[in-house]
Amino acid sequence: MKQIEELENGGSLFSRLAGRTRLYGFNPRYPFLKELKALLDKALTFYPEDIRARLLESRQRPRRKGKPL
Repeated sequence: MKQIEELENGGSLFSRLAGRTRLYGFNPRYPFLKELKALLDKALTFYPEDIRARLLESRQRPRRKGKPL
């Protein structure tokens, strides 16, 4: 969550509330959005297939902020 907050403060992400859930997305006005997405895609290729599948699955419920892993 700290990294997401930093990316939001830097302007590369935006967030909005949908009920009690905070939704995040890439800021389409961010000047380096294409390069950032390419970097994330390239970083994803270095993970093994089983870990990559877990990283790409979407969570059903958001984790409470500050909740221990």
